[in-house]
Amino acid sequence: MKIDKSVLVIAPSSKIPKYPDSISLAKDYLSNNFSSYVLPDNTFSNELQPFNRANTPEITSKLLKDAILSDNEIIWAVSGGNGGSETLEYLKYYQNFIPDDGLFKKKVVVGYSDITALHLYWASHGGKSIHGALLSEVIYDKGASATSETMETLCAVLGETSNRLSYDDISLFNPMKNIVNNDNIHGNIIGGNLTLITNSIGTDWEVDAKDKILFIEDINSYPYAVSRDLMHLLQSNILDDIKAIIFGDFLYSHQDQEEKSYDEALSLFQSALNTRYGEDHSIPLFKIPNIGHGLAIDHNNGINRALVFGVDSTIDINNHTLTMDISDIF
Repeated sequence: MKIDKSVLVIAPSSKIPKYPDSISLAKDYLSNNFSSYVLPDNTFSNELQPFNRANTPEITSKLLKDAILSDNEIIWAVSGGNGGSETLEYLKYYQNFIPDDGLFKKKVVVGYSDITALHLYWASHGGKSIHGALLSEVIYDKGASATSETMETLCAVLGETSNRLSYDDISLFNPMKNIVNNDNIHGNIIGGNLTLITNSIGTDWEVDAKDKILFIEDINSYPYAVSRDLMHLLQSNILDDIKAIIFGDFLYSHQDQEEKSYDEALSLFQSALNTRYGEDHSIPLFKIPNIGHGLAIDHNNGINRALVFGVDSTIDINNHTLTMDISDIF
């Protein structure tokens, strides 16, 4: 059954893999699964762009502006990669474009990785968004990469087949005194890729995690670099007054990285948090698997479950569950 929503395809970052052959696959997938879709003819440049970007920042920013002003409910990013933050920079130069927050509350952005810039931009305007599979991953090898769990969770949100999206495998990284008698943590989730979150500091779309749950994941970032970025978030006072931090997948595509190494980075981070805020008032850290760059590492078997930003969410510590209220996402 088709999802009764209209999709507008954007490419603010890198070009879709296997271009131009993949375009017909994207159109087939969208026409078969959604009531309507729009894929602008000038989304992808026929000329080679720096860093394999989809198009010039002048064009990607104009297309993003048009997407924000459109009536489409789903704004689905084709690829991650790089270029999203530059697209947002050029978006500022449209003198007559003063986006009303109401525009962002009528549509959601879907994507992850470099699309974190758009997630944070959407959040700065009070909008909701979905950290989930990129369109290119869904159609890669005619859909072989889109594992059932990845697509089941994403389609449950887009198709509004349930009022809640829940995972039962979230775990507390370090037991803490201040939450022994506090079974639940409530708040909206915000975040995405650690590198982009760190890069947002000082921008118009800087991450605002106050009274929220911060989600973090990354790819191809060495444990020492993860530790350095986490310390930068702390020293920038971004983490003051947040409810909790959830760590998704930290993956490395070129060589094996021991999970222990990333756990060492988190342990150092926990110590720094305890030193600043005190052990009785520190920030609880959680881990959850299969949310991150799993599909980017393994197109056939990787998993990237959907995570919804900007909706009421609850971490039930005793039952190891994360639940998001998706009853009013559109």
